Amino acid sequence: MPLWLMALIITVAGLGLGVGQPLTMSFLAEAAPPGLRGRAMSLRLTGNRLGQLLIPTAAGVVAAGAGAAGVLGFTAAGLAVAALAARGLHRSPSSVNRPGREAGSTASRRGKP
Repeated sequence: MPLWLMALIITVAGLGLGVGQPLTMSFLAEAAPPGLRGRAMSLRLTGNRLGQLLIPTAAGVVAAGAGAAGVLGFTAAGLAVAALAARGLHRSPSSVNRPGREAGSTASRRGKP
């Protein structure tokens, strides 16, 4: 494969992978109540760092015992679990604004019409 093509693929992949962090941060900023945004952001970061530590370690253990096919199977199982967990994510009915109210307005925070 030519060097320029590898550089192009790596650049596109890097841009694609780099989109995930800002998207999850904006998702959390929208989904978390204002008083709990810091906690939500810190939990996201903790999960990210734990994943960066535990996933390569687990993949190494699986590779030592089952080879490359075992690592691919382990990764597929992890993605399936993540997909099932993500199915449970949804906006609660209380987070949907009723007509005539704007998100974050003083009236909606005080419970007044």
